[in-house]
Amino acid sequence: MGGVSLFLRMLEKTSVVPELLGSSSTVIPFPPYHFVIPVSEVEEAKRNIEHIFVYRDYERFPEFSPAEAHSIVDLGAYLGFYTVRALRLSRKSRVVSVEANPVSCMYTIWNVALQGGADRARVLCRAVDSERGAGRFYVGLSMVNSSLLREYVDEFTSVAREIIVPKVTLLDVFQASGFRRIDLLKVDIEGVEKRVFEKSLEALEQFGVERIVVELHEGFSYARQLSDILSAGYSVYVVRDEDVPFQSFLYAVRRR
Repeated sequence: MGGVSLFLRMLEKTSVVPELLGSSSTVIPFPPYHFVIPVSEVEEAKRNIEHIFVYRDYERFPEFSPAEAHSIVDLGAYLGFYTVRALRLSRKSRVVSVEANPVSCMYTIWNVALQGGADRARVLCRAVDSERGAGRFYVGLSMVNSSLLREYVDEFTSVAREIIVPKVTLLDVFQASGFRRIDLLKVDIEGVEKRVFEKSLEALEQFGVERIVVELHEGFSYARQLSDILSAGYSVYVVRDEDVPFQSFLYAVRRR
């Protein structure tokens, strides 16, 4: 683990700041990728790269690899790392990526374009919730912890500012995707998972969502509660790491 962190620190030191991006952005090379990130998010981005590319927390089971999926929805894209990985692993895949924070969403668009994936990806700058409308969104000092829930942001960082964002339902996202069926749904929406899935069972059925992987932070969305919600249509597995006791990953596979 130490070797991985050392490698990523070296990448951070070799980052460049192209003039065209201005002093607020930097580029981190992570071969074969190059990611544009906010300078203020270097540490958070480094940990997120580890999370997605090195430890592969969304891929603890082989059938959840994006390489096995053609139609993918990425809820809570942050800076677009998972979307980029999905596009790279399968040249036949198409991805719809959703990010509530307008700034993070802009970086997601840039990162998808940098990797040459713009023709196979659609990025929606929206918050996913149980109902559509306008909602108050709390941007964290660490943007990775931004949320519709102020208490969530207060728990993991502090609120930098409040903004109003458009909210859509999971059904809205599926309908906008253009997919008839969805092979893989990845979810990391910072504490609102339970209330979204409670209102989305018909959408999951309508679009035949085959596999779901959800990052959960206990205290806001509980693995047991989400398992109960999904158990009628899915076989559910939960993975917890002892070194991160507040975090768990739920994997769900549609029952045949």
